Amino acid sequence: MFYGIGYIKGEIVNDDISIANEASRAAKDVNFLSVFHAQDLQGVVADGLLGLSPKVESWRSNGEEVHLLVNQLKADGVIAKAMFAMYLTEYTSQSRMQFGGFD
Repeated sequence: MFYGIGYIKGEIVNDDISIANEASRAAKDVNFLSVFHAQDLQGVVADGLLGLSPKVESWRSNGEEVHLLVNQLKADGVIAKAMFAMYLTEYTSQSRMQFGGFD
């Protein structure tokens, strides 16, 4: 998968992903990429990469449905709307992300 400045390789895996520190606020069986190779991303300051695609153009090769994070949060009743908003500043401690709506 290519990004603006780098390249990653990985395997599609499934797990529950929580947006809070409680199991009741988790999306079940979300697909994401477990990265085993990253190239040309040395200068990027990040803990990881989270895809927030609103849809998927194709299904996995084995015919299994792809469960995307925001859609699954909505389907599991964790958030009211399948949407997210970001407030980005030059200071990372002031930037925010909100799931299920905007403020």
